[in-house]
Amino acid sequence: MNSLSKFVAVVAVFSAGMAISSAQVRPLHRVSKGEEAVPLRIAPIGPGLQLRGPWRDYVENPSIQVPVWQVSYDSYEGDAGGVPTDTIYGPSLGLGAERWFLGDFYHNPFSADDCVLAPGTGGKVAERVQLGWFWNPISPERMLIAVYVADNFGATDAGPSFGFEYSGVLIDYGVVAASTAYKRSDVKLKGLAGDPQVVAREGVLPLPWDGNGAIVMQILTLDAFNNLVPASTAQPMLWGTRWASNPDYPGTNPSRSDRYKWDDDNPTDLIHQTGATGERYDYDYGIGSPPRILNNMVALFVDQNAEYIGGTIDFQDISPTTTRPIKTATLEIRQSGNIVDLYTVGISASGQFQVPAPSTPGVYEISCVDSTFLRRTVGPVTTTGAPGVRSVGPMTMLNGNITGDDPGTIDSDDFDLLVAAFGSNPGSGNWNISADLDRSDLVDSDDFDILVKNFGFSGNP
Repeated sequence: MNSLSKFVAVVAVFSAGMAISSAQVRPLHRVSKGEEAVPLRIAPIGPGLQLRGPWRDYVENPSIQVPVWQVSYDSYEGDAGGVPTDTIYGPSLGLGAERWFLGDFYHNPFSADDCVLAPGTGGKVAERVQLGWFWNPISPERMLIAVYVADNFGATDAGPSFGFEYSGVLIDYGVVAASTAYKRSDVKLKGLAGDPQVVAREGVLPLPWDGNGAIVMQILTLDAFNNLVPASTAQPMLWGTRWASNPDYPGTNPSRSDRYKWDDDNPTDLIHQTGATGERYDYDYGIGSPPRILNNMVALFVDQNAEYIGGTIDFQDISPTTTRPIKTATLEIRQSGNIVDLYTVGISASGQFQVPAPSTPGVYEISCVDSTFLRRTVGPVTTTGAPGVRSVGPMTMLNGNITGDDPGTIDSDDFDLLVAAFGSNPGSGNWNISADLDRSDLVDSDDFDILVKNFGFSGNP
């Protein structure tokens, strides 16, 4: 391993008014060898690392339609087989498969990069992910990686590090010992082999509609009670995006990530500390550390042959000045009343959404129940397995379901909760965020009017 001290343009950073973190003098090293890690099983997850479906063995299905992969984001730079290189987006940097990291015993199990996706890939789903990380536990332990995308990235020290997270995947590699080589993995999420009666996909990564967001990576293990906890000693490997305006190493990468990143190293607690002395760090290492601006070693790909179910969703009666806009929707794909897929996806400014069609063609419905809104179900929609978007009718979400029952009825129970919280704001002792129907941070007559307008309505089954 070769070691370099991190170069930081301190004057430039002070000129921009950014805080200088002590972590900016962390020594930078590189590892010359990567070894492939093949998943044993994967599972879909929702926000908060909640399992959204069963674990499935990782066995590729050769009978599915052949995907046509398109880069959506690439800070991994691998060849067609997923082997890291340094010649995809420009001339060789003289590193080949070597990648950067912060030393054998540095520990960072939870980190977030900003991302600007390749044109034309926003609003789609990534069905292939490439990852690189360093694994150095004291003794062998279970190795799991969670990866997902969020709509917002925390661009200042005030944080939070990211917001409005989408569905993602949890990847299990089994019990693994420490190694002097870094781990690399090329995971294809599309159409794994398995029970032919299971039509759900095993997990995908929805992407922001506007092409801007955050990519989050967590390196985990299991405790004695099978709870997900930080791995004992692990960190993402580092590479970068050689896009056209990279300061020293311009290239043809259609995506990019910039110089600031959130880590979890002070303390390691699966929380990103905010503030001037928090865990948001500058990763511009200067010209001596190509490709200079370093990010987590992650790549995301979309399938140009994918089939989607798409439509529009209207969350009614939200204040236009809210500080809590609705940027995600949790959608169920149903067949004969049974849930076959569950996704949290981004929605566009005009309410558009897309979810990947189930692996098995058929007739489905789309259903949404979210926050203070009654359940709405639309369809049927017929999928064919061919590329394209199958449209469903618009989803109009009625507001006022303060109790959050499902499918929901707006009734006297909701009225009682609104009365109890009336006149309150987030600093009040009787504050109830669910009673703030218009998300104005004040429970007032506007919320009362919404409830009265929709009183007596029930959600769809």
